[in-house]
Amino acid sequence: MNRSSAERYPHLARLCGAYLHEDFDLDGSSAEQAVKRFARELPAARVAATRADLERLLAAVTTEKGLARALTSLGCAYRPPRPLKRWLTALLALLR
Repeated sequence: MNRSSAERYPHLARLCGAYLHEDFDLDGSSAEQAVKRFARELPAARVAATRADLERLLAAVTTEKGLARALTSLGCAYRPPRPLKRWLTALLALLR
């Protein structure tokens, strides 16, 4: 059975669905600010689990098309700049 990205990366799905949803920028924040807020608001263990999910995603999915599909499956309504791997790698730094 083929599992969805949300099932494989549940902590990353929470970040995408709860902080990078379609209305995240209504208060004027950027995607980077939303990720920083996520890192501040959640317990350190959950942030670390999210970072681990993101590291596994980057290791497993190597194409732009694959990363775009994964982000959509994760509930990420934000459309980040390309290349996606560079943007996602920058998110890792924000989650540290």
